[in-house]
Parts: sequence; C-alpha cells; structure tokens
Amino acid sequence: MLKAKKFFPLVAILLISLLARIYYVFRIKGISGGDFFDFLLITQELVSFNNPFISKRLPFYPLILIPGHLAGEPLIWAKILGITFAILSLYVFFLLGKLLKINRWALYFALATLSFQGYFFIFSLHPLTHTLFDLQVLLSLFLFYKLPASTPAYAGGGLDTRYYILFGTLLGIASMTRLEGFIVALVLLPLLFL
Repeated sequence: MLKAKKFFPLVAILLISLLARIYYVFRIKGISGGDFFDFLLITQELVSFNNPFISKRLPFYPLILIPGHLAGEPLIWAKILGITFAILSLYVFFLLGKLLKINRWALYFALATLSFQGYFFIFSLHPLTHTLFDLQVLLSLFLFYKLPASTPAYAGGGLDTRYYILFGTLLGIASMTRLEGFIVALVLLPLLFL
C-alpha cells in the first residue's frame, strides 16, 4: 500500500498528460506538412519491397507506420504513436532520474514541467519522428547509466552483455530514425571505453 502511495504522483502526471494529449489531438485541424507525406512515400516503398532510401529520410519511422498504412489510416496511427511515445518518454525520464538519484519530488516537478513544455507537448500531437527519437535518446541514456552497474568492477559479478547489446541496438535504431541519432551514438559509444 505504501508503494502505491509513493508512485501516485507519477501515475497522476502520466494519466493527466495522456488525457490532455487525447483531448487536444482531435482539435488540431489541417495537415502536418511535407515531412509526414515523405514518410508515407517511404512506407509505400517498404510495403512494396522497394528501396526505402528514395528520399533523404531514414526508414525506421516509416517502418512502424506500416500497420496504419495497411489499415488505411496512417495519419491516425502516427498520432497514436506520437502520443504513446511521449508518455513512454516521460516514464523513461522518470526512470533515468531515479537511476541518477534525483530527489523524488524534484523529479515529479521536472516530469510535470516536461510533460506540458510547449514543444514537447505540440510535437507529441503531430505525426513526426520527434517523440520517437526523444524516447530512443532517453532509453539510450538510461542504458548508458545502467551499464556500469552491470560491469564486474561495480557489481562484483560477470559482465551482463544484454545491456550492451540492447544499448548498441537502440543507438542503431535511433540513427535510422533521425540523423541526429548518429551524433548521439558518436558521443555515447566512445564514453563506454573510458
């Protein structure tokens, strides 16, 4: 019972964030611009088993648009994904803060602030790669800080290669989502060897 009370603020922030996004996503009128249509063209190429590198966009986001494309509602699917990735990003942000031993109430305040920060909120309602990339970067940082705990020097046990494999795979996927993923990989990978 005590544990449920301890995490009530986290659940409340995530739930309010989700409900606010659901409320506003249906009030946005108009189209999302050319980027989304570029992603749809790549999705069509992937479904047709053609070369997905027809534009300057990377193919991971179009890959996860395939279910919406096949269902005939890629825009709605992309908006659902954007909201889902935003809520998951907030949760991973919380986990990262706990891992870094940030004060619980300061972390709740930061989480609530991030949840309704203008750019993060608006981009989570649009069918673009922003919230997916946010989630990938936060997960990469979480694994990066989790890795030392799995090494023999810190844990006194054997090296847990699962974290390293997941970390490398995640950086690769982030690099196939947005070009900035290569920068994240170039910064984090060399730090593992220090």
